[in-house]
Amino acid sequence: MDGNLLLALLASTFVVVSGDYILMMKLQTYKNLNHRDSVGKACERYGPQSSWRACDNIFTFCLREAGYPHKAVQSHCPLGKRTSKVLKEKDDIDLTSADTIDGNLPNPLQFKNSGQWPGTFQLAIGVVDNDPNKANDLVDKFFIEEHLSQNESVSSTYKGTYKSGATISLTLSVVCAKNYYSSDCSLLCAATDNSTGHYSCNGNGAKVCLEGYIDPDTNCVKRDPVYWCQSTCSPDGGSCDASGSCVCNEGWSGVNCDVGVCSPE
Repeated sequence: MDGNLLLALLASTFVVVSGDYILMMKLQTYKNLNHRDSVGKACERYGPQSSWRACDNIFTFCLREAGYPHKAVQSHCPLGKRTSKVLKEKDDIDLTSADTIDGNLPNPLQFKNSGQWPGTFQLAIGVVDNDPNKANDLVDKFFIEEHLSQNESVSSTYKGTYKSGATISLTLSVVCAKNYYSSDCSLLCAATDNSTGHYSCNGNGAKVCLEGYIDPDTNCVKRDPVYWCQSTCSPDGGSCDASGSCVCNEGWSGVNCDVGVCSPE
């Protein structure tokens, strides 16, 4: 058996199913127009309510498996955690056109993980009011559970679980990382043109043999005999049959049918 074919067969036999995916979170808006914390008190209370100042917000975004108890935001984030800088006196935020959340964190945020995309997830978001002189006060928590397939997105407004009255609007989407395909991002296909294979990948992750090669199941290491015959067989002196042999016309000879044979007079 051809050595390259053997390598391709071995590679296709011992496949470890893995994957890589990216959950993207676009923060659209955040509103806490009453400037209240989790127990309904003003974050910065000075004089009448009309003069209350906005909270100095810090956001924590925590990605984890669906069904996790709606408790702490910080302690269990196996799929990724991001924390913003202080957004000082920002209780009416519109980031629809912004490419960062706080001048540092990108918007959308990207949570990239190895393994198959599970389909469902929980995004826990904690918001605290920053106080440099004492412990930060909790403003609210959001526990968002969604089901998404690869290349699918959802946009919605979510309410907090406490008394602040805050809402947050997000667009959530999932894409497979480079070279991964299928609904759960478990199909690997990386375009190759060397001794281990000669193929590109279509939009579904299927291997497409490059010109001159056949059999995607063996990574297209087999040469197409007709193609390679046509590249050398003289079009004047012969033609290629189905097996890839150059068959000479009358009056021609040679491996490539490019040697003319003189007729006797």
